[in-house]
Amino acid sequence: MRVGKVVKADRKLLLLSFLLFYHVYFSSYVNQEGLSLLEAKRGLVDTANSLADWKEGDPTPCNWTGVSCIGPTVTSLDLMNLSLLGPFPSSLCNLPKLTFLSLSLNYINSSLNGSSLQLCQSLTHLDLSQNFLVGPLPDALDELPSLVHLDLSGNDFSGLIPLSFGKFPKIERLSLVGNLLNGTVPAFLGDLPTLQQLNLSYNPFAPGPVPSSIQPLFFESAMASRLQLEWPDTSFSLSFD
Repeated sequence: MRVGKVVKADRKLLLLSFLLFYHVYFSSYVNQEGLSLLEAKRGLVDTANSLADWKEGDPTPCNWTGVSCIGPTVTSLDLMNLSLLGPFPSSLCNLPKLTFLSLSLNYINSSLNGSSLQLCQSLTHLDLSQNFLVGPLPDALDELPSLVHLDLSGNDFSGLIPLSFGKFPKIERLSLVGNLLNGTVPAFLGDLPTLQQLNLSYNPFAPGPVPSSIQPLFFESAMASRLQLEWPDTSFSLSFD
């Protein structure tokens, strides 16, 4: 009987030791949102070691450089001007409550696949300006239902402005300044119901008239325009019908 009690006590002690080890081992690793951020970091070259404090051993990413949270949840990433190099880290879209994302003034390169952004369903503000993105404008950004601010200026996007850019449900500010966009200025941009600011300057658009759908929004008038279209120092002349 005494031997049986000793064995039973040893088993309980072993179980308690295992549970303690399990708790210590796994609580020393970052949560799921932190893992998504670390995956993004692994896909980038951190040339200035700006993300040195992004460590797997932290229980939460909320104190990391550029990360802001509401409670335990990541809601904002301001990674502007951190000398990050590489393609757009799509794992950032695994953050379900992310509303603000800025990677401006970095070395984000390659093309931007719209499908890689489709999971960023909570985004209201997306700033990828002043990077090295190439290829066509992504064709699925209109599927981000809450997007209000989109800045893709200062890249090397080329080709036509896709039809999907006329379907943003809530967009208020859209900047495509300083790319390699061509063709004619699309009339469907004048159909965006919430648009307040639009900047298409410094793109090699084909010479031609400003579309009639944009003309009423081009200047302040007695009708109180809701759009300020900036077009300074373009490489061509625009005329009005």
